[in-house]
Amino acid sequence: MSSPLSRSLSIGDALIHVNEWSDAAAHSREPRLDPVLLLHGFTGSAEAMSGLAEGLSDAYRVLAIDLPG
Repeated sequence: MSSPLSRSLSIGDALIHVNEWSDAAAHSREPRLDPVLLLHGFTGSAEAMSGLAEGLSDAYRVLAIDLPG
């Protein structure tokens, strides 16, 4: 399984962690694939979505965020 591209975004006072899986993300700053956003459930994390994200990453630009709280 490949490692996601990982980054943090500052939104107001919050620091949001985002993982991205996509062959296009590794090769271009302007991916041409349609995006899919994965949201985890209560007590989950973006990393918990890695299996699903890996499976979708051939056809989509997959983003998973760590929701605060």
